[in-house]
Amino acid sequence: MEDTIISFETAKLAKEKGFNIPVRYGVFGIKMKLTENHGWTYNRKLELRNWNTSNANSYSIPTQALLQKWLREVHKIIIIPLPIDSYDSWYYKIFLPDVISPFFEIPIYLDNEFKTYEEALEVGLQEALKLITNK
Repeated sequence: MEDTIISFETAKLAKEKGFNIPVRYGVFGIKMKLTENHGWTYNRKLELRNWNTSNANSYSIPTQALLQKWLREVHKIIIIPLPIDSYDSWYYKIFLPDVISPFFEIPIYLDNEFKTYEEALEVGLQEALKLITNK
């Protein structure tokens, strides 16, 4: 079992919303090619780095789990993929902090079904990032 890394589209949103945790993977420029250890792609020890601070055209590529944790701990946004019909398809729910109740649930429409947990989580991460207002 391996951790799933986020897509380039999600990485761009995460950078825009202030994701700043050092990670092992990054993307440079418009090629959207994953690189390891400052561009080296062969067998070297991977170093953690905040790729988002390198330049305007580089992006950190965290795992889905790390970005999910960052959203939960920094922005108090919870994303939960949930199964439909015996795990044959998935959807997600997003919970936001609220002053009236512990969490406010964003309504999710079931026409957004996904084939895997990871697909549902990826879209949930993107939608959660869009909810963050930059200060």
